Amino acid sequence: MADGVEIPPETLFDKILHWGLFIGAIFQMVAIAAVVLLPRKAEDQEPVEERQNGSKPGGGKPESVAAPTVSTGRKGKGKESKKRR
Repeated sequence: MADGVEIPPETLFDKILHWGLFIGAIFQMVAIAAVVLLPRKAEDQEPVEERQNGSKPGGGKPESVAAPTVSTGRKGKGKESKKRR
């Protein structure tokens, strides 16, 4: 019944590809687990009350951040800029 089906033998490239995919998948799982499970460094964290007050850990005034401006002009005017007749 299965006499007509021939499966070629595994080549060196097939073996390298097979194991490379396994190693890559394991690496990705370890990296994702590290992001999810490991805590942040102490130097990166801010105390809760300083975050609520908006002040920096050094005790100085909070820096004001300029709000981005919104332009009302169109970049690609194209056909819309032509006069309607």
